[in-house]
Amino acid sequence: MRVAIVGGGQLGRMLVQAGERLGVACVTLDPAADSPASQVGPAIIGAYDDPVALARLVDGADVVTYEFENVPVDAMRATVPSQCSMLTTLFVICVRRQARSRCHLISTLWSPSPKT
Repeated sequence: MRVAIVGGGQLGRMLVQAGERLGVACVTLDPAADSPASQVGPAIIGAYDDPVALARLVDGADVVTYEFENVPVDAMRATVPSQCSMLTTLFVICVRRQARSRCHLISTLWSPSPKT
């Protein structure tokens, strides 16, 4: 399982660390070369709306998620693979409603089963 995370701040760092414990590969995209997430896992350095960086991020990803609310929606729609379109649609609804509590739905769409 590979998770692509747009954003490499503190939440991205925690997602990478949690994924590592579950055997899930995570990669982040952030414009800062020294982002918190880049200190604990693989990171792509680039702007959030850079189509080349976004394409690298989502290449081979099973899931695309977001670390923050101000995601460039049009750039994500153009880049995210079709199998992740529902996740993108739900995020767009969250952004349009500007209800942060609804964004928690995104994190519940995918939760890996612990290895047995």
